[in-house]
Amino acid sequence: MIVGNAATITWTPQGEEDAWEVRYKKSADTEWSEPIVVREPKCTLAGLDGITSYDVQVRARCSAFSKSQWSEVCTFTSGLAMPFAIEFSKMSDLSGGGSS
Repeated sequence: MIVGNAATITWTPQGEEDAWEVRYKKSADTEWSEPIVVREPKCTLAGLDGITSYDVQVRARCSAFSKSQWSEVCTFTSGLAMPFAIEFSKMSDLSGGGSS
């Protein structure tokens, strides 16, 4: 699920994992983030740049010393991350509104 400058990724556990590592990067970059360790099969990546392509990978940890290979790369595009405000006091200035 992608909402503005955050994306939540989920995956299906395969069996013996007790944690997972998630890493990501902008698709145009070569350096991956430091792995994020999570204990459930989902991770929210926050603070992403708006309308930017990202790559993400996951790997299982069955113990502190046993890890799977990184998954295939999954690519997504973050959403619009521009803050905005609506001044409701100016709503009566809009044309085409109904009257009561």
